Amino acid sequence: MSRLSFSLPKYDGAMEKFYDEFNDELHMQDDLLRRFPPTKVLHSGTTRFLSKPAILEAPYKHHNNTTSAEIEIITQTNIVKFKDFLLDLIIPIRDKLREHTEEIINQTCDVTGNKVDAKNQNIWDAYIEAIEKMKMIFDADGNPNFLIHPPKFYEKLSQTEPTPQQIIKVEEIFKRKKEQYFLRKNSRRLTKSTRKTEQSTVDVKVDVNTLKTFLSLPKYNRAVMKLIRDVKEGFISIDPILGQIRSIPLAHGGVTRQVSEPQILETPMKGYSVEVLIKLEWFRNTDIENFRDFLFNFAEEAVGQMKKHFFDTFPLICDATGNNVDAKGKNIWDAYIEMLETAQMHFDENGNHNYQIIVHPDTYEKFLANPPSPEQLAKGKEIMERKKKEFYAQKRTRRLS
Repeated sequence: MSRLSFSLPKYDGAMEKFYDEFNDELHMQDDLLRRFPPTKVLHSGTTRFLSKPAILEAPYKHHNNTTSAEIEIITQTNIVKFKDFLLDLIIPIRDKLREHTEEIINQTCDVTGNKVDAKNQNIWDAYIEAIEKMKMIFDADGNPNFLIHPPKFYEKLSQTEPTPQQIIKVEEIFKRKKEQYFLRKNSRRLTKSTRKTEQSTVDVKVDVNTLKTFLSLPKYNRAVMKLIRDVKEGFISIDPILGQIRSIPLAHGGVTRQVSEPQILETPMKGYSVEVLIKLEWFRNTDIENFRDFLFNFAEEAVGQMKKHFFDTFPLICDATGNNVDAKGKNIWDAYIEMLETAQMHFDENGNHNYQIIVHPDTYEKFLANPPSPEQLAKGKEIMERKKKEFYAQKRTRRLS
């Protein structure tokens, strides 16, 4: 009697994709390996890690592992045992990959001379020598991207307090290398290649059974990202401070010019990082409540960081423009009137001004505890009326050249 064999190609493809995603997630959880994100390649022979100052090639390594599991894990959908099976299979491979990565790092540093002898040396002096010696790249936000090996070095660094001179030296090195990097990047030009393209004559045979299909949902991913951005922008719009500031989406690195005159004020771009727990089960089970809480916690943390950056930058802008009033030893309302005199204001067609005062909670309590006198109220009203007349008079006489 003949035997029939059945296969489920879509199921097999989904299992392979799930395995790859699980493997990549464990890879990115490792402190060292996540600096080298997994890349799918298919080749044999050697891998070239360096071409100069000397050639460094190493044979391609396969990291294998075997484990066993009962078929009932699949037939009975035993999620716990299936997870344990994947961990038993992948973690030993990840450990071997980490050892291989450390081996390559050491070989690469030997060839390039990127080594510092930290023995019998102050740990911060060794760190300064290392960052001075190494070649760095920076991301769009101006953050450096480099790796110092082994990780224990960072533990010793965190346990040792640097001197003020060492802190200044570290900051000076990063500032100089960042300026050099962006200057070199901005001045780089691509020359037209004169190289002729030749038709490949190599006969390559591909085994279709070794190919893997990677599935994704780009429209779904974009929709989720848009939802997260919309929620964050919604929280910003209802914030009593950030909601008054018009925002423009842009992408650039380096610094932002806040003031051009009477003196230039530039501040570095600020990167915001938020860590919020999100579980895959919330998507699979359409858990709206937990996903709502995730969005709320994310937006609240992001807006909090933005407000902190605003309050850090705002005093610098006031210093650069001279919009500062020393209220020490003065009546709180006299200081407020002096501030009205120095402030530049705009008015709409209905006579409403755009002036808004933001004060510390302690200062606000002083305003409440010390009501203004009739003379102070009259003085403040007189200033506002005068500034309104000056604004409209200037607006009417403006001409376009």
